[in-house]
Amino acid sequence: MSANPGTWPVDVLTFSSAQGFDSVVVHYDKKPPTCQDYGVIFMADNMRVTPSATLPVTLSYFNCEVSTSSATLKWKATEETNLDSYIAEYSRDGISFSSLQKIRAEGANHLYQFVHHNVSGTAYYRLKILDKDGTYKYSETRKLFVKPNEDIRVFPNPATDLVFIYTNNATGTKTIKIISHEGAVIKTINSYIDGQPISVAHLPKAIYLIKANTKERVWSKLFIKM
Repeated sequence: MSANPGTWPVDVLTFSSAQGFDSVVVHYDKKPPTCQDYGVIFMADNMRVTPSATLPVTLSYFNCEVSTSSATLKWKATEETNLDSYIAEYSRDGISFSSLQKIRAEGANHLYQFVHHNVSGTAYYRLKILDKDGTYKYSETRKLFVKPNEDIRVFPNPATDLVFIYTNNATGTKTIKIISHEGAVIKTINSYIDGQPISVAHLPKAIYLIKANTKERVWSKLFIKM
């Protein structure tokens, strides 16, 4: 029903259709009050068709579980229509999210699982659900608290190419030093932020000491280069 019958040139009529269409015919149910010369049928033109956005998947559940220094995301969908993939996303504050992993859609009733290692403190997770046409929706957000069990964590350990360092002061700027068993400083990184990759591919196979320095304190941890 038109909100302003008889006015010109613009009005908005809305309807939904389960089937596709290529034209619209509007029928007046009575004479427009401001128009003396009219017909009961009017062909609508200059149409803008806006399909309603639908979630390409029906999640039966999306759960997040806490384990030692990690969070496990589990979910299952009872229906996946034209679904391309899921992207697991993580945030420290529930506002700014970053992508962790893209998981290809496997079909309805498939059990999906993703483990986020080396997490500490409050963590927020959600799924970005991608359709094959590029559209997307988000799942509900889950909130966890992961109690840290170490002052400093080096992952992976042993390492071959890259290491990632995490401390209980995740937001503090740190100076990272990699020290040989003889006490020599092999590598120094300033303004290090937790999770930043550090290349160790050039280091000889040995046991090294990693020190993380802030204004408040110093953390240290041994790691093995394989």
